[in-house]
Amino acid sequence: MNNSFLTAILGAGGHAKVVLDALDSNGTNQDSIVVYDTSPHLINTLVFEKWRVQDQKHLDLKARLHIAIGDNKVRKALSIKHSKGLDDLVAIQHNKAIVSCTASISPGSFIAAGAVVAPHAKLGYGVIANHMSIIDHDCFIGNWVHIAPNATLGGQVIVHEGSMVGAGAVVLPGVIIGAYSIIGAGAVVTRDVPSKETVYGIPAKSANL
Repeated sequence: MNNSFLTAILGAGGHAKVVLDALDSNGTNQDSIVVYDTSPHLINTLVFEKWRVQDQKHLDLKARLHIAIGDNKVRKALSIKHSKGLDDLVAIQHNKAIVSCTASISPGSFIAAGAVVAPHAKLGYGVIANHMSIIDHDCFIGNWVHIAPNATLGGQVIVHEGSMVGAGAVVLPGVIIGAYSIIGAGAVVTRDVPSKETVYGIPAKSANL
């Protein structure tokens, strides 16, 4: 097979299983996917009895690339290190995700089963919209953000680069989340959150208070 048609999945852990499941849902040819990792306990193991994990040092540089790692900083670093350019990264979407035809999904992003990306929402590079997350109309999600399962962003929410919105969290419409912030699981965010801040609770408050 022409290597330009191969998709290289970097990462063979839990999030990679979710990504590979999405590729399966789309009927992607099994032979067009190669899975890589650096962990000795994962190399040479089988994922879903379909893909044998290869040592990342043997990464095929001609293959298309998707970084299947949940940690935002690691996903960013590997994307920059191994891609020819961020626009060459592969976006992956489960066939049971709901994505508006007017939404914008940048390369390297991942949309899991049950996720909703509403009209005129914009997702940057390497964003994860995990299972059942809701990104409502006119949201802007910066590069390398992770929206965890069942998190809900109201309309016109802005989440800046590298932030994590925890499982089941709710961010009210129009709220701005600063870069590399963490929204705790189940939090209800009613006010803007500064960069590099961790908030939790209902309503969400700073962990530094």
